[in-house]
Order: sequence, then structure tokens, then C-alpha cells
Amino acid sequence: MIVTPAKFEAKLYRQDIQKYAITEQDMNLSILPLMLGVSYNKDISDGLVLGVKIFSGVGLGYGKFKLRIENIEAGQVSNYEIPISGSGFMADILAYPQYKIGKDILLGLNLGYRLANIPKMEATKDVPDAGVKKGDELRYQAGKTIKFDCSGLTIGLGINFNF
Repeated sequence: MIVTPAKFEAKLYRQDIQKYAITEQDMNLSILPLMLGVSYNKDISDGLVLGVKIFSGVGLGYGKFKLRIENIEAGQVSNYEIPISGSGFMADILAYPQYKIGKDILLGLNLGYRLANIPKMEATKDVPDAGVKKGDELRYQAGKTIKFDCSGLTIGLGINFNF
């Protein structure tokens, strides 16, 4: 089974209390799943197969946090790009009806739920101009760690070749 990486994107635009500075934050996160699991197939009728898969393992999160600060009065723009990474538990539960289109070839629809939580993301290198050191956690302004929950429903099409 090929599992595509989960994708998470968030943008936050904030005008600072000082009227001369505007900040823009952009975060892009992908998760690479490393999972093992089991599957079960049952022939329902001639050509129709119903299957269930359960996988679990670790999700490796990686991405970039971009920050842009514009000082309108001074005419200055500062751009920072901070690479981030983290890991957490992942699990997939899938049900998939399949139709035999050949002796050992099945066409199917995957329906399921993915649990994907990354409890914290850290900078992977120093970005001195932004005041960031390798290993610094990505946090809200109030100091609380940002948790990434990329869980949700999944749907996909697949072709299975049996040997």
C-alpha cells in the first residue's frame, strides 16, 4: 500500500498594535507516515471483494515557517524562513470495496479515518536574524506549544495487483 503524505497549510495575517508594522505568518507542513499494519479481504459476490486495513506507526512532520514583517514608516521588509520538524503517532483505519477487473487485478475505493498528531515542532537549524536556535519549539505568542492535529477522513482510489 502506498500512503501519500498528509498536507497541512495555515496562514495567519496580523496587524500589530503599532500601526506601522504588519506581520504575515505562513506555515506549510507535510507528514511522512511510517506504518505497519494488517488487512483482511472477503469475497462478497462474483467479482466484488470487501476489505479492511488497520495501520499504525509514526508520522514524521517537516515543513517551513515563514515570517514577513513590514515596517511601513521605515520602508523596511524582513523575511524569515525557519525549517521545522517533529514526529508523532499515526494510525489509519480503512474499509475498501474492490472489483476484480482481471484475474489478479482489483480496482477499489479506500474510505477511512487517519489519526495523525504531532505534539510539537522544532526548528531544524539556527536562524539568527529571527532569534531562533536549532531545537526551539514552535509556540504561540503566549508561550504555549503549538500542536498539530492532521487527523481526518480519507478517501482514495487504488489498483491492487495480486501475485
